Formats: sequence, C-alpha cells, structure tokens
Amino acid sequence: MAETDYKPPKTEGQKKDDRIKALEAKLDSLGVKGDAKLYYSLNKNMSDLSDILDNTDMSDIDLSDPKDKTMERMKTIWAAITPLAETLKFLKMTAGITGDRENDVKRSFTDRMAEDRT
Repeated sequence: MAETDYKPPKTEGQKKDDRIKALEAKLDSLGVKGDAKLYYSLNKNMSDLSDILDNTDMSDIDLSDPKDKTMERMKTIWAAITPLAETLKFLKMTAGITGDRENDVKRSFTDRMAEDRT
C-alpha cells in the first residue's frame, strides 16, 4: 500500500457530519417538495384526459354495438374529472404553486410554509 492510499480514521464529529448530510439529502429526495411534483404530474394527467375528450367525436360512437366499450370508458373519464380537479385545487393552494414548475419543485419546506414577516 502506497503512502497516499492511507486515510486516517474519521473522528466522531466527521462521522456525525457525514450522517447529517446523508439524512438531509434523503429528506430532500423523500418529499418536502413532493406536493408540488404531485401537482404537476396530476395536472399533466388532467391535460391528457382533456385531449382524449377533445379528440372523441360522440357521434362516431356506435351505441348499438355491445362490444364497443367507448361509452363506458368515457363515463369512467367523466367520473374521474371532478375528484382530480378538486385534488389539483387543494394541492395548488397548500403547496403554494406559482405556475413556475422548476421553482415550485425546488423550493424548500420552510420557504413554502413560513409566513413573510416584512
């Protein structure tokens, strides 16, 4: 083993610092910003559902064909829209969504929850 390969053992303070950094990184990845990410993901789903509805011509649906499940699928989409819209509204309010996705998902918990005292 060469002299440059030797690393002295870490002190207790260094071990604690490493542990704190690891836990902070884990906290960041686990979801203090998850509500904003969830908002934008659900918003994309809502947009996709809108596209499906926009691209479906109701007059083309064959209601007499029992094998055609288009109408049942449309009913499922319609039923999902209201709860999805309510969830988006709630997330937008509680997560403090500004519409700037990059900044919304990067803001820290304290930045979003602390009141401005100026």
